Amino acid sequence: MSKIYELAKKIKEAGRIIAKDDIDKNYYINGDRSDDTIIVTSDSGYEAIYIGSIFSDSKKDYMCLYTNNTSKRNSYPSTKEIARLLALVAKGEKLPEGEGKAAYFHSGKDDLQKQLKYFADVVCKMAGIENPKYKLEAAIAEDEKYIYRASHNAECGYIGNLRGDFGKSGTEYWTTWHNGNDALNTIEFRTEFDELQRYLKEQSPVPVLKDRATMRYICELNRGFKLTDKFADMYLYKVVTEKYTYFIRCFYGISDYNFYIFAYNNEKLRKYRDSLLVEKYSDVLDKEKFFKTDNGFTYVYYNPDATAGGQLVYNEISRGIIWDVLAEDISFGSFFEYLGSACNQYLVDIGTEDFHDSFMNFVNDEAEFEGCSETTMHLLEEAAYSDLYSYSVDDNKVMTVMEGCSILCTISDVSEETAEDMFREAVFEMRGISLDDEDTEE
Repeated sequence: MSKIYELAKKIKEAGRIIAKDDIDKNYYINGDRSDDTIIVTSDSGYEAIYIGSIFSDSKKDYMCLYTNNTSKRNSYPSTKEIARLLALVAKGEKLPEGEGKAAYFHSGKDDLQKQLKYFADVVCKMAGIENPKYKLEAAIAEDEKYIYRASHNAECGYIGNLRGDFGKSGTEYWTTWHNGNDALNTIEFRTEFDELQRYLKEQSPVPVLKDRATMRYICELNRGFKLTDKFADMYLYKVVTEKYTYFIRCFYGISDYNFYIFAYNNEKLRKYRDSLLVEKYSDVLDKEKFFKTDNGFTYVYYNPDATAGGQLVYNEISRGIIWDVLAEDISFGSFFEYLGSACNQYLVDIGTEDFHDSFMNFVNDEAEFEGCSETTMHLLEEAAYSDLYSYSVDDNKVMTVMEGCSILCTISDVSEETAEDMFREAVFEMRGISLDDEDTEE
């Protein structure tokens, strides 16, 4: 039985134990409060399996392998399902998020790759297995362009390539390095590149550079992306580290070089790829989108003039900010400028880890409203008003006006015909907002 499955059994058993405990709500799989741990939680129907540190004073991040709010006790996934999820985390993969699924929590300082590596390290440590230092994975169709000369330039982050073969015997190791960019060919890169070669030749569980027979076995068993070559079976793999990406072209025949390793700088490669993405969707770049949230709206737009070369701008606009605008009686000409100055704002620069997914969400997700128009202004005001306040009129014609779950005020002698107007007047009066100008215009 695998070590991952053994760890999953411990987690499942912890769920059973803690569900019966009325006092202790956290069960530590390794028995302590260290950063590198897995914690099973059960409290009043809320259940979760945490990986990493959940302590506020820790500099580490944490994730939920599983999280759920349910009235049913001990509804954790099966041991087999927990093992499946743990195996994905151990490989450094990101799990789908959502109710009953995973959730990620971080300080915002570490990028996604660093987080995923940390969670993988925790699972491997807890399971007592070795976390592969370099992960060999199949390339995808869009990766193929980076093994050809058209992409061998500084703009793409190209550093150079290593060409090699296994000699006549199939067990030799002959290589030649072709330099591409002196500025990117740093000591740090060369150190990692030499280590990567040794790992894929001698230490990896899939040592694709060991010899010709091993390469053939790996390519046939764990097929990479098959290149469109009419005369030979060639496969493309890649290894992605924190700062570099390596595309590895493999050919296990004897009539050509057996492998090429094309090395790229991640920061420049991401920026180049993102610029192609922005160019592809240039027709939507002038859109301004408003997405509804639990607290108000997120106003998103693309800024092409940033020092970073482009960025997505996110403005978190709470209902309170919109009410402040109404109270100040700010005109349409200053409305969106005020929102931008008062809200919390964060940026996702082109070339950063999160830009690709964030940009595609911006392109594809349907917004509640679009454009900074006067119509949008009124819709935002109306949404802030209707989301926060509500009313009811009882049989005695007494109106109760609610602010969230609290009673704002009550009004007597309210008829069905006048209820909506009186409701609106009451809310605006309690907020200290004058309706005189609006009434005059009408």
